[in-house]
Amino acid sequence: MGSIYVTNVMADLRAKARIVRPNNLKISDWVEKYLTECFLQGRPVNILTQYCLSKALEKRFSEQGGKFVPTKKERKVLQEEIPFITSIFTKNGFRINWWITFNKSFVEEGLLAGSVEKEYKATVQRLVDSSTKENIMFADWEDDILLGKVKPDLFVLDNFYDFVAKGAFDKRLQELKMRKNEETGWQKTDEELGEYIRYGAACEANEAKLLSGENPIFGKEDFMMIPLESSERYDNFTVFFPDFKKRIVAVLTPYPWRLKI
Repeated sequence: MGSIYVTNVMADLRAKARIVRPNNLKISDWVEKYLTECFLQGRPVNILTQYCLSKALEKRFSEQGGKFVPTKKERKVLQEEIPFITSIFTKNGFRINWWITFNKSFVEEGLLAGSVEKEYKATVQRLVDSSTKENIMFADWEDDILLGKVKPDLFVLDNFYDFVAKGAFDKRLQELKMRKNEETGWQKTDEELGEYIRYGAACEANEAKLLSGENPIFGKEDFMMIPLESSERYDNFTVFFPDFKKRIVAVLTPYPWRLKI
């Protein structure tokens, strides 16, 4: 009982995932099992989307004349894709509990100016229509949920290469070097960028502990993750929880806040 509805949802989600990105992360059987449990037990499907408050938004704010003009991808994500994903669930008899959290940089120098952060959050939320808002909850991850900053896992920080492959580190370093001047204006050496990467990875490993334990949003209930970044950005979440990425359903256009990709 309920299997046809789960099958319908999985088929629609998988079709959307194939459109979003070439070689996209496949939606796992874990998701199907989770949806089946939710349907049979009459529980809502818990969904988490983390919305990055990138330092690059300050440069964009300036370039757009001291305001935020929504990008085509922001409109697509918030006015087309999220309502479409919501409808996939509701037309098949599911209730959803979808939280979108605004996530700040782990380091002080990566934080947005307060006025820019406030304006961007308001811009995002204005793009969501009233019918979609019935299924969406916006919150600040640190200020509203954790009531404090995410801290690094010290063991990972001190033993970084025991957990993160050198190839993955090098790839991330090259990505930051390519984008640092274009987006943030950072004038950092490779060594400083490396420290930033290691610190961030240790924070992400610890954040996975928060999400995989008694979750501060969903408690002991499980959840799906619908990211707004590439699924590779969650590799560090698997340090202590190897199966973490099985819950990822990559069906939204990534990085909608970027003016350039």
